[in-house]
Amino acid sequence: GDPQTVNMAELPFPIVDFVDFMTDDAEKKQRVAAEIRHACVSKGFLYIQNPPVDWAKVHRSFAFSQRFFDSTIEEKSVCAYTGTSSNTGYVAVIQEKLDPSKPGDLKEAFNVSNPKQRADSNLWPAIDGFKEFMVDFFDSCHQTGITILRAYALALGLDEQFFSTKHQGKAHTLRLLHYPPSLQPPEPGQSRAGIHSDYGSITLLFQQDTDVGGLEVLTVDGEWVRAPPLPNCIVVNTGDLMMRWTNDLFVSTKHRVTIHPEAADKHRYSTVFFIHPDDETVIETLPTATGPARYAPISAGDYLQERLRNTYT
Repeated sequence: GDPQTVNMAELPFPIVDFVDFMTDDAEKKQRVAAEIRHACVSKGFLYIQNPPVDWAKVHRSFAFSQRFFDSTIEEKSVCAYTGTSSNTGYVAVIQEKLDPSKPGDLKEAFNVSNPKQRADSNLWPAIDGFKEFMVDFFDSCHQTGITILRAYALALGLDEQFFSTKHQGKAHTLRLLHYPPSLQPPEPGQSRAGIHSDYGSITLLFQQDTDVGGLEVLTVDGEWVRAPPLPNCIVVNTGDLMMRWTNDLFVSTKHRVTIHPEAADKHRYSTVFFIHPDDETVIETLPTATGPARYAPISAGDYLQERLRNTYT
């Protein structure tokens, strides 16, 4: 249905209005941080309303995404994904298995790594203005992420800049996603994106207001709930490294993208920005965490490579 008619009471996770965090009022900022903490401890997913985002750029990103995925397979293959060490380029339908025990995912993707710091690793399609826009958009998403991580730092009782220095953007990934219409029934166990949790610190999800939906999140009670797009909101979820950093205080929640029968014949586009600590960052239990450390220290780069190797066929 129309995204404006979503019943707020039925939403699977909290909406946090970010507007007060953008002020200089310490008390207001702490209040936002407390709401984020509550959402991350109990749910792992939240909607951030009024996020520090340039919506005009988000809309342009969808226009470019659509143009790219509308190109021929030959045009897309020019920038085909070459492997997990660069983690960039075009990923074809069923090439990726987010749930390794199931058939490949019914989606296609285009990955961009940091264009300023890893310029040589990106592959670009021959679409006018595409590269220039994505370089700029990557930077905007990075700024949004750093701002939200300042709130996460306060939520964890840390200095507001704690995460900023550890996320210079070298390891983030911008991912354009297209879920084509499913004209024939999927194989048993096959979906648009298999059950998985995200690997990094936090993930930002941009959805279109006209989105047909499909994202589902596994609640602590073991129930799958839909996460519909909401106007002027982005979805933010905790990744596995943040969970590890917080000694399991903040939960990294499993999620998937399914084919809802009413949307099977429609295209779905989404844009995701994975915020990952810089490779050399050592992830060890935070000083404010409680209880004995459950994890040995590991560098963020080693952790990511280990996870990516298990995902691509």
